[in-house]
Amino acid sequence: MQNKKRVTRLLTVGPLPPPPSGANISFQVFCSEAVGANRLSHLEIIDSSPKRIKQNTSILTLRNLGQAWRVIRQFATQIKRMDAALIFGSNQFLASLTPILVLIAKLSGKPCYIRSFGGSVDQFSQQTNGLLRWLLLTGFRLSNGLIVETQLLYNYFKEMPGVTAHYVPAYRTMPKTGSSAPALPTRDETQTPKPLRLVFISWVREEKGVTVLLEALRQLTPKEQAEIHCDIYGPLLEQYR
Repeated sequence: MQNKKRVTRLLTVGPLPPPPSGANISFQVFCSEAVGANRLSHLEIIDSSPKRIKQNTSILTLRNLGQAWRVIRQFATQIKRMDAALIFGSNQFLASLTPILVLIAKLSGKPCYIRSFGGSVDQFSQQTNGLLRWLLLTGFRLSNGLIVETQLLYNYFKEMPGVTAHYVPAYRTMPKTGSSAPALPTRDETQTPKPLRLVFISWVREEKGVTVLLEALRQLTPKEQAEIHCDIYGPLLEQYR
């Protein structure tokens, strides 16, 4: 993502909490890190989160169209004052709205990058047909780069003609590891194990892995002879209550 001109004014588009889903928290972490690192003189955020749980996941709804118009209008107004833009989005967001935003950035002469959430955008592009797939891949090709968070996604998209792929696995600066890194403490078997507390942040539904996590913790508890607590935060649809 290097450019001849140093980016100090960045326009970002992405979902902020609420609701506290994995994508929303990840985007919030990135924004906090970008501001705290003092690498930018200005970070402008366009919040794309719907704020209310959608029972209807269809793209073409009146609420979605109204939200899309709000994001497009704010983006077109603010991109002219920025050095670059970075768009975060789910698979459907990347296919439906991102191509328009990237085109606006191009017409304004500003570099624009895309950051996909999760590790399934390759499967989404393969399973989606027609206009939606064309829009998704056109947005990727028009952008200055597609940033993905898994090695498999990077390997897939780097071979796709016209797509410039970047592999960035985290949303904040990771500490460097090496020979000088301190060794992890070992547990004294004579000591009573301390309770382990975990936090799961995501949509609370089976395909997100919450049931697999809970079953793994049940098996781990007697083995470690310690209390394990897992707090679950995220939107809960009616059919999963």
